[in-house]
Amino acid sequence: MKLFEIKPPLTDEEREERAAEGIAQNENGAMLIMGIFMVMFVAAMLYYVVGVGDTIMYRERMQDAADAGAMTGAIFLARGMNLITLLNLTLASVFGVLVAAQTAFFILLAAAGKAASECNPPYRIAPCFQAICLLIAVGRSCDKIEDAKDYVSDAADVTTSMQDSIRQTAPLAATAAVVQMGLEHYDPPVTVPLGIYGNVVDDLPVEEDPDPPICDRTINFWAKGGFPIMSWIATSINAGDIADDLGGSCGGGYVDDMKPTGFAFSLLACQMQAGEVDNKLFRVENGAELGDENFQFHTLMTGAPAYGIGGDNNHAQRVEVATWGEESDGPDIWGALQQLSRFSFAQAEFLFDDDKDREDWLWELKWRARLRRFQCSDSSLLSPVCIDAVDASVSH
Repeated sequence: MKLFEIKPPLTDEEREERAAEGIAQNENGAMLIMGIFMVMFVAAMLYYVVGVGDTIMYRERMQDAADAGAMTGAIFLARGMNLITLLNLTLASVFGVLVAAQTAFFILLAAAGKAASECNPPYRIAPCFQAICLLIAVGRSCDKIEDAKDYVSDAADVTTSMQDSIRQTAPLAATAAVVQMGLEHYDPPVTVPLGIYGNVVDDLPVEEDPDPPICDRTINFWAKGGFPIMSWIATSINAGDIADDLGGSCGGGYVDDMKPTGFAFSLLACQMQAGEVDNKLFRVENGAELGDENFQFHTLMTGAPAYGIGGDNNHAQRVEVATWGEESDGPDIWGALQQLSRFSFAQAEFLFDDDKDREDWLWELKWRARLRRFQCSDSSLLSPVCIDAVDASVSH
């Protein structure tokens, strides 16, 4: 019976073979290797999630800047249209003075005619003197009409000059306001804010009216509702006061008797003097229709994200490190998309906010602004480089 068996010593080859088998069967530290892989994967995912969040915030900020810029520009243009309308109304009010002076002429002439019809020397000689006195007042009323024409001419020079200035400068003010807003409130990420109206900066779509509907706006009470009614009444009453002043005491009751005719004479007076404001008031250009490019304002915002672009993208660099620098051999689509993400577009329009005739557009203060879905084909500047895919891909 053998209690112990003495084995021969292992050879060098046997020792190496057993050592290799031991290493292969040893599981100590296996989780550490898996943990390294998981840490790298989680780090890459973390940077990815942070990058997506930063990208969303960047895009929202850029689009907000573009929308705010478009709305700001359209509001400036709408205010310009309202200012031109206000100047139309101002000149119309001054024109009412001329109509009143012309109406007073007719009242005095009618009063003189009535006094002359009652002149019957030697039995009724007083009306004869009153008729002569009233005819002298008629002459003075002609001077009053000339003075009123001078007032209208001076007012027309001022208002027309201001309207023409607004037509040219309102788009410039709109684009400047967009630049100021972008740099003051949206920088960063906005680096280059740009407002576009027409071919970069066009004039407002208004022009001098060769035949303005001035009487429909001031005297013809049946034409445009409440305002001409009040203007007609006020002008007729004012004409009676002017006739009283010019006739003086010699008018007697004849001027008072003829004052009611002022309501009819004012209609004739307006038609006679309407030519004084031809080419002095403004209208919307012929061919310009609400909704077309004449009433659109575009913005283009160029930005630089805080995380960088292309090779300078911090998030991309960290994900690359976390994945041991593995990169795709395909086309750099991501880089192209990153470059496109630097640009944000928006569009707004200004419009007459009422369903009324075209001739009402510059006689009521109802110009407003609103955002529209961006269509680069609506812009005369951008349309040559636009394709349908661009319009379809932009949601603002």
